[in-house]
Amino acid sequence: MRNKSFIFSAVAATALLLSACASSVAQLSPRDQLLITCDGLATTMGIVRNFILDGTIHHPGTLARLREASVIVEESCGEKVEFARALERLTAQSVLLLEARIEAAAGTGS
Repeated sequence: MRNKSFIFSAVAATALLLSACASSVAQLSPRDQLLITCDGLATTMGIVRNFILDGTIHHPGTLARLREASVIVEESCGEKVEFARALERLTAQSVLLLEARIEAAAGTGS
């Protein structure tokens, strides 16, 4: 139960941090917002990849969802994208990737 409360706290803290940054990020152009988002997701995907390689994340359903998310991230961060639409597509993927990263770091990855 302790791990679940840690995960919830970490997700809540991340949400608060993102909302605090949102006002300054919202002043940026959609292109710049997308660049920042893609950079952060690339870092998170690298960390999640390491958890997959070391076996911390191993559940087939989780792996399938992460694979789908990585494809969407790659497509959305490509050169020829409509920036606002790409940002919308990345929202759900960032939540999925962050949850996997937090759970794996807490030792509750599946």
